[in-house]
Amino acid sequence: MRKTARLLPAAALLCAAAAGAVYPENGMMDIGTPLLGLEQGDIELSVDHRFLGDAFEDPFEDFFGADMGANVRLGARMILPSQLDLGVSYARFGSVWGASAGWSGAAAGLGLRAQAGFYSQEVSVDERESGGMLEGSVEPAERLWRLQPVVSGGYDTRTEMPGLALGGDLLLSDSYSLWGEVMPVVGDEQETADNSAFAFGVTVRTYGHQFMFGLGNSTGMGLRGTMAGAADSDLRLNFRIKRLI
Repeated sequence: MRKTARLLPAAALLCAAAAGAVYPENGMMDIGTPLLGLEQGDIELSVDHRFLGDAFEDPFEDFFGADMGANVRLGARMILPSQLDLGVSYARFGSVWGASAGWSGAAAGLGLRAQAGFYSQEVSVDERESGGMLEGSVEPAERLWRLQPVVSGGYDTRTEMPGLALGGDLLLSDSYSLWGEVMPVVGDEQETADNSAFAFGVTVRTYGHQFMFGLGNSTGMGLRGTMAGAADSDLRLNFRIKRLI
């Protein structure tokens, strides 16, 4: 598993060098952006990794923190008629199973997304709790020069906690861009960590694939997993691979 994880960045760059047309969506690591580039009938598969170790504390001993284990998320989403979509996911930490339904569209020069999801999470041995996650996001329908900013908000019905996320994607070429995101803690101080979650990195888009590589301080996934903050500001390696079929 560790050797495979180490080889994935090299494989992604090789694919990018050989590709022609690029993946139709930009996307962010944890922010749910409007799905304006996908079409009815498209199925999107995704794999996310958040490595646990500090990437720079002892980079040669534990390979930039990758040998310390990882949180992993598997996801799938299908685009339906009327700009609707259905998704399912599983995250390793907390054994979180999730399902969601969303809508993406454009109006008044803006890209819009609304999503409602249900999840079941393990909170202790043989005990699970379930809840709902409501999310919405907005971005310019067209890039502002080369920049695509996005704002997202959400609410977790189980924890009764709101969430906020700000992000942006800076286009370098048809295949490459830089991205960054921050999830400012806006919930009850007694229920959140001291540090806001953040991440930044590079995206490589190829035909049928999107590869995102970055550094961040949270091991959580998505807005629900990051909006309560992070335990520290240590930088950890993370990546996401999406495949369109």
